[in-house]
Amino acid sequence: MVNQIFTHTNLFPNDKIPAPAVYETRLTVKGIILDEFNRIAMVSTKGSGRYFLPGGGIEEGEFPEIALKREAMEEVGCDIKIIKKFASTEEYRDRTGELYKTECFLARVSKDEEDAQFIPEDSLFGPDNIWVPRAEAVDLLNKQIKEKPNEIPASSAGRPECYYNRKFTTTRDLFFVTKSKDAQF
Repeated sequence: MVNQIFTHTNLFPNDKIPAPAVYETRLTVKGIILDEFNRIAMVSTKGSGRYFLPGGGIEEGEFPEIALKREAMEEVGCDIKIIKKFASTEEYRDRTGELYKTECFLARVSKDEEDAQFIPEDSLFGPDNIWVPRAEAVDLLNKQIKEKPNEIPASSAGRPECYYNRKFTTTRDLFFVTKSKDAQF
């Protein structure tokens, strides 16, 4: 299993703000969810034009595997079979005072649901979600990392914390997608 630490200074070397004395820890989970063609699920909130791996916060008392299954149902609309945990990250977000600890799992869409579609259009997620080959996911995430704050869509450009958190999330997801090719099934 591989582990990576991301710090404010790594991602924003010219932004000299002091690190907080104490970080608020948030436990999260992400998934490299593969369909029958080995394409990766990438989710997007409606109209944002930005893509991320499915996943989210782990609820109190919840096992990471259960959290990923719940998130896959909420964001992708299908049941999954978890293969294994293969990577983890820690993100020290100085500007927000948060420490994200994320575990990432390889998973497959359950055989009974191989023809599953993304969840309905009335959800926060749905019609903008995509299945892409690993190389395309890497390209997509690399492009998002290179965006500057003034290139973010008007729907979220007015909130600087959106750009800040998005850069951490995209960098983390790129790490997971890149490392997933080395994980043995």
